[in-house]
Amino acid sequence: HLGGEGEPIMLMAHVDTLGAMVDCVKPDGRLMVSRIGGLQATNTETMNVKVKTRFDGEYEGTIQIANASAHVNTKYSQTARDFDESMEVVLDEHVKNAEDVAKLGIRAGDFVCVEPRFTVTSKGYIKSRFLDDKLSVGILLGFAKYLADNRITPKRRTWVHVTVYEEVGHGGSGS
Repeated sequence: HLGGEGEPIMLMAHVDTLGAMVDCVKPDGRLMVSRIGGLQATNTETMNVKVKTRFDGEYEGTIQIANASAHVNTKYSQTARDFDESMEVVLDEHVKNAEDVAKLGIRAGDFVCVEPRFTVTSKGYIKSRFLDDKLSVGILLGFAKYLADNRITPKRRTWVHVTVYEEVGHGGSGS
């Protein structure tokens, strides 16, 4: 609540539910992942990722199609990109099997964050994957800070609300 009186107004933004999580560790030490939200496998191939473990830290890797060698895999270009069947995460760690991965503390349910490729162009444009409404969250937080720093109270009762449910249609009415 940012203060104010009278007729209320709610300013909303969402932070989405885009990403992936470890589904299982394959015998060769690679990770099968399940998508969270609207993440599409076709948009993530060869992207850098960070696996955020619940207890033991953060590890880097790459999402790729299983059997990613185009000169060996004769079906490479025809293979459907699908998290449940054809995509995997190769860790940037010296692991040879599932036991090596377990020693790192990586387990099913850990989050896999896809590199957003954030940049500001020479013309001042902000470009990033998943930017979508996260920029609005930043604007609302900046607005709240501005009001607090300058001891400004809005004329109307003003609320800021952040939700994670854009893709499934909840928003303010559901929360």
